[in-house]
Amino acid sequence: MRMMLTTILGCSQDLVSFLGESADDNHIIEITNFVANFTTDVIGSCAFGLEINSMKNPDSEFRRREMKCCLHELVVNPDFQERFRKEVDTVLIKHGGQITYEALQDLKYMDAVVD
Repeated sequence: MRMMLTTILGCSQDLVSFLGESADDNHIIEITNFVANFTTDVIGSCAFGLEINSMKNPDSEFRRREMKCCLHELVVNPDFQERFRKEVDTVLIKHGGQITYEALQDLKYMDAVVD
């Protein structure tokens, strides 16, 4: 997990750039898609070593397949979705709203989503 943090931070920089470009263009951002694209970039980079860049290419084949799998799991297990959301909220409060290596280590259910 520690080795992936640099990759995640790189994806975060792409996210910040995308937000800046969108703000400059007064573009309205659909937050659900925005978060899903970021998640896809992180998973693609960390798990497969791919540079997906879903912010600029939201309709990639990788993203479509990944979204189908994740959505299926969330639909089949809505209690898992709620537990994971609560866990993220709790961990962020514990770590002062910062996503750090230690905060990620506290996300026990995240392993089930990523793995």
